Amino acid sequence: MEQREEVMDVFQKVCLEKQAVLTVSKPETASSIHYGLEKQTFLYRNRLPVTIRLAGNYQITNALLALQAAEILQQKGFRITDRAIFKGHGADRMARKVRDIVPKAVFYRRWRT
Repeated sequence: MEQREEVMDVFQKVCLEKQAVLTVSKPETASSIHYGLEKQTFLYRNRLPVTIRLAGNYQITNALLALQAAEILQQKGFRITDRAIFKGHGADRMARKVRDIVPKAVFYRRWRT
């Protein structure tokens, strides 16, 4: 689902004002997607299996953004293991944790329109 240009302009403006990096979820990083009412599964970057227990096709996009956020935090020196991301905490819970950890990072997800 593509975001409208005027919405992206607002996100970019806010990021510029707050000196934050805008990160846009990348749907091409998910493959072998299986949707379901009780769980959804996909491969992240064609190699890492991910299971989320939230319904709705947009939840895959949310999980992708959380996974990308965790990778960015790893690159910035935060000690987040791959096991914690993919097994211990689950991709569907990472987004909530990211907001608490990184006040200067603005992570954009593709909003439902």
